[in-house]
Amino acid sequence: MLAEWTTDLRHAARALRRTPGFTVTAVATLALAIGAVAGMFSVVDAVLLNPLPYAASDRLVDIAGTAPGSDMPEDFAVGEEFYLQYRDQSHQLEDISTYNSFTSTLRVGDRVERIRMSAPTNSLYSTLGARPILGRLPVAEDEDKVVVISNALWRSWFGGDSSVIGKSYSIAGESRTVIGIMGPEFRFPSDGTLLWIAGEIKPTEVEVGDFGTPLVGRMAPGATIETVANELTTLAKRLPERFGGPASYARLIGQHRAVVRPLLAEGMQWFQPMTAAAGIDDATVAAARGAALAGDMRRAAELVPERAIDFFTVCGSPRDVIPRLEGLVAAGANHLAFTVLPMMDIDETIRLIAREIMPHFGR
Repeated sequence: MLAEWTTDLRHAARALRRTPGFTVTAVATLALAIGAVAGMFSVVDAVLLNPLPYAASDRLVDIAGTAPGSDMPEDFAVGEEFYLQYRDQSHQLEDISTYNSFTSTLRVGDRVERIRMSAPTNSLYSTLGARPILGRLPVAEDEDKVVVISNALWRSWFGGDSSVIGKSYSIAGESRTVIGIMGPEFRFPSDGTLLWIAGEIKPTEVEVGDFGTPLVGRMAPGATIETVANELTTLAKRLPERFGGPASYARLIGQHRAVVRPLLAEGMQWFQPMTAAAGIDDATVAAARGAALAGDMRRAAELVPERAIDFFTVCGSPRDVIPRLEGLVAAGANHLAFTVLPMMDIDETIRLIAREIMPHFGR
């Protein structure tokens, strides 16, 4: 990997030398500029250029809550009553679903393993705009007695045999019937998820204030992150009236504010905290993403503020930049882009990068 990067840098250096008017001035300090560091390539690839594999993915959002002044975490997954309230009364959301992720046992003949699965509400598929490649999706009458399986599970456990549809297996301690097989692109909420247990939330079974239910939503056409958040905050204020609960719950709801963010690909959980620290709000992320998906890269670039570029840029000697880079990598960033300034000796800088910087990052 190091040899490949060094070769690429040398090719870039030769190209720069062929540029008319370009001059190289050797500098004694051999200062190093490392620009657009720590995930800017990841951001462009995973958020803008390679979005989630769902229809109109720029309208998909994660929905959580915050309650300033309370004992709750800064951001927290809400309760099932929020899902029912938003589903029944929101005009800014086209669809909404709960989801989760856990491991439990799957038994097929003599083979028994713990695998990762999810038990979302049945609206997950319409929210994401996903259809099975074989079979059907669950409906309310199925209750929790049926499952949809992933393409990976279908091929690895069942050899891609379509006759698996309609058969029952021991799944999470219960006999459940396979009714559908998803395409290889469907891996929500994470790549390791192998099956989805059907289910619905009944208002009579909700335990008010039992937080910990992640929500994913699809914004209605024309809705924005801000309009969705404002509406959901208002709708949540009516929860005590609809579902009851103790006085402490009513106080918490009074402090509650909806948190709505663009849905990100797995592995991009570091992105929102870092962009927030860089001064990029969720609405800007959504707008930049929409512009990029529409092919308007000029507009997408215009939406990135100068302070964000400064945040993701590190300059200085190796002694100066290595600790900063280590901090960004620890936060989850996984790409480094090296830039040689016009006044620098390119060959010497390449050698400096290879000798002093690269050994600290990657294999």
